[in-house]
Amino acid sequence: LLDDSQVVLQAIKQDGRALEFASERLRADREMVILACAETGHALRYGAKDLSDDREIAYLAVTHVASALNHLSERFLADRSMWLLAAPDREAKWSGREAVLQAVAEDGWCLKLASEELRGNREVVQMALKQNPRSLQFASEALRNDMDLILEAAAADYRSLQFASEEVRADPEVMLQAIALNGLALRFASQTLRADRSAVLAAVRGNGRALEFASKELQGDRELVIEALSQDRSALLYASEELRADKAMWLYNGRPPEEPQEQVTEAQEEATQPGDKADPTASELPEQLEERPNEGDSA
Repeated sequence: LLDDSQVVLQAIKQDGRALEFASERLRADREMVILACAETGHALRYGAKDLSDDREIAYLAVTHVASALNHLSERFLADRSMWLLAAPDREAKWSGREAVLQAVAEDGWCLKLASEELRGNREVVQMALKQNPRSLQFASEALRNDMDLILEAAAADYRSLQFASEEVRADPEVMLQAIALNGLALRFASQTLRADRSAVLAAVRGNGRALEFASKELQGDRELVIEALSQDRSALLYASEELRADKAMWLYNGRPPEEPQEQVTEAQEEATQPGDKADPTASELPEQLEERPNEGDSA
């Protein structure tokens, strides 16, 4: 009976949550899930997973009950329209500057619910960044291109750089300042900068693990790797295969590995000049004097 479409159809017309007990085949039936969600948004949780990414079904579910948001696909979870659809009475709130300022001060992620105009408001975005630097991803394109704002976010969390515009991340001036704040910012720099020796050197001096994001060529630069190791020994994991196979690198203890010294051979020791021998000690002198015959004794 659980795979009988007529039986299940009659059940979900009474209560959409009856979809929970339907067969796997019927829970993957789009029309059946639409009918269930039309009766109650709660039914979304029982439909096939791929149907949670169906816009019509998602709209139907969240319009009926806001908690259906918990069962949306990741794509729709990031869709502001879905959140506002779930709470249409709050549209005015997210368009009001003072209300949004208060909301983002408590939770920077709320910036994603703000109106387009407010997501382009520098004061609102700045407040959101103070609470959560990575809320930069919800700012307007213009503000994601604002050098000062981006560096402010990067100072608190270098990972926020991933949400800066490509133009900013390709700007050496901005990225070098970000690297000075946290060497790991090299991760979001352009390929050109990641192959720039001076930029990489500055990065590993700040954080040895930044070596991971250097170009392959620079990961094989002995001096750079030693600099990285002086900050974090785990940086060796990101060095070139050749340097990882170098025993001196593994034994590195905070000082540059020393070159092996030449050993002095026995022949070299024997070649020492007699004049180089040490003078007799004071304790040896009396015995030597006793062994010397007195002039009077020769008679």
